[in-house]
Amino acid sequence: MAKGDAGETQQSDKVPGTTDAVEIAMDEERHDPAPDSPARTLLIRQGRLLELQIRRERMLVWSQGLLMLVGVVAVLGAGVALWRASQDRSIIVQPFSVPEAYAARGLTGEAAALRLVSEMSAIREVTNRTSFLASNRILDNSDAISVQIAQTGLSVEELSRLLGRWLGNQTLVNGQVVDGADGKVTLVLRSSRHGVSTVTGPADQLDSLFVKLAETAFSRAEPTNWVQYLKNKGRYEEALASVKGLVERPETSDLEQANNYSLWSNVDANPQQTRRLALRSLALDPNVMTAELNLFRAEAVLGHDEASLASARRLLALRDDAQNKRYHSSIGRMRSEAESKVNLLTGDYRPITLNGQERNAPTRLLSDGQISARAHDASLTRQLIQDGIDQNRIAPRQIAHLQAEIALARDDGPAALASVGVMESAIEQRSRTPIRPDGPLRQDISEYRALDSAIRNSEGLPLKARALIAAGRPAEARDVLASTPLDAYQAVIARGEAASALKDWADADRWFARAKALAPSLPWAHLADGRSRLARGDLAGAEAALTVAQERAPRLAEVRYEQGLLALRRNDRSAAVRAFKAAAERAPQWGRLHLVWGEAEAGRGRSDTARDLWIKALGMDLSPADRARLDRLLPSS
Repeated sequence: MAKGDAGETQQSDKVPGTTDAVEIAMDEERHDPAPDSPARTLLIRQGRLLELQIRRERMLVWSQGLLMLVGVVAVLGAGVALWRASQDRSIIVQPFSVPEAYAARGLTGEAAALRLVSEMSAIREVTNRTSFLASNRILDNSDAISVQIAQTGLSVEELSRLLGRWLGNQTLVNGQVVDGADGKVTLVLRSSRHGVSTVTGPADQLDSLFVKLAETAFSRAEPTNWVQYLKNKGRYEEALASVKGLVERPETSDLEQANNYSLWSNVDANPQQTRRLALRSLALDPNVMTAELNLFRAEAVLGHDEASLASARRLLALRDDAQNKRYHSSIGRMRSEAESKVNLLTGDYRPITLNGQERNAPTRLLSDGQISARAHDASLTRQLIQDGIDQNRIAPRQIAHLQAEIALARDDGPAALASVGVMESAIEQRSRTPIRPDGPLRQDISEYRALDSAIRNSEGLPLKARALIAAGRPAEARDVLASTPLDAYQAVIARGEAASALKDWADADRWFARAKALAPSLPWAHLADGRSRLARGDLAGAEAALTVAQERAPRLAEVRYEQGLLALRRNDRSAAVRAFKAAAERAPQWGRLHLVWGEAEAGRGRSDTARDLWIKALGMDLSPADRARLDRLLPSS
């Protein structure tokens, strides 16, 4: 019985307790640890199968996610394509119909279309350089990219064009060459939006006829940019006539009319008329940024600095999304110019960099050059001048103007007078130059005469007067200013400066008071008044005037410099040094400042500090008198 029990027990140990093959193999492996046992082999294979299954499941998850991503991208791509199609304002020129004789000579229908496209594209290139309004694309209908879309037989370009025609605002153009029996040829152009146009002329002048046809087509498709093109080409009378035609069109909305008046204000050269037209535009729609731009430019030319500042600030406060979408690529340029004008008028001479496309604009380049010169950074001003010359974006009179500003900043009257003379010669030469090769002289057009007169009164004569004062000729300065308008802010200040240099204190006070009333928020009349009172020994009056100037322009180095001179008059060298140090933080390249600062330090017994300041001044822009003064100081220090 014992034997039987034992046998039954041994038999029962070999009966598995589970039907799972992996568990059975694991149990067998415990009894047979050999590396090549059947159980171990089974377990290894089972592990490999499990890893493969996990990888497949992961791949499935990844593939599903990838498919979802592709779907999202496809939906987004389709949305973008549909949006672009809805915004498409391309001009599509289709092949012309031409007589066989012309086709035999090479002027096929496609060649005629390409010639029209070439001429219209040349016009578009000009407007894209000069206009704030983005110009529409001009395409030849045969200009297709041969990329087929599966199962459609359409190329990407063809699909894009189809969407543009269905959803966008494309203009389809086709034409015809008609050979007349009288030796003349007629070019006929049919537009899906602008009807039929024809030009006729001698058959041997076909090139000029295509130019006329392109101009006709462009003027109808792009009336705003056509006006800008005419202005840029010196066709001033045509530009005025075209923009007046836009204003006189019937059934024009207030927004369209606001844009038309803004365009007119840009074309009309008379700054008074520019001002009136820009104000009329803004009365119809106060959000038209181009009108505000034209307004602050006109106010500046007229010498209305307070009004120019207010207009520039209003422009900066306008919302981008309130502007015409086709102006969006130019909004940054307009804002940049307004910001530079605000900084120039308020004396907020923040550091200027030479980077950015907006710096290429002639108006921005000029104002930045004035800022850097008045901040006593002559090297930067010269670099800006050179950039303008390299880019062909600065006129001779503007170069001379900036060179005069550099000279005045170092108090070099003779050099400033020389540059002013060059500027006046450049202005005179420009007035005797035709506005186009076959056109009238600039001086024979009343609007341009008004513009040149305004620039002379608000910029040229005040600059000349200050150069005369710096050269020790204040009586001549007073005579130069006698004809300037009484509402031109800088000219009125210059009148006060001339009177102060002549020690006619009552007259100086009268002119400074008038200037303060013209521009209550600006610092310049207060600064000039402070200098005048310091010169006559009215230290309390100088302090009061300079305090107001500092409130108006806390970053203006000249105010701190004059406060330092005031402190020296009071024998407070410590206060003077603090003021000069503050001025140097705002104008670190100012040579005269470092010279006087060094003298104040020497007066405090700090000869080493004084010498360091004078050595720095040696590498800065100095007048001949200041450089001679510095040469005398350095050996004895």
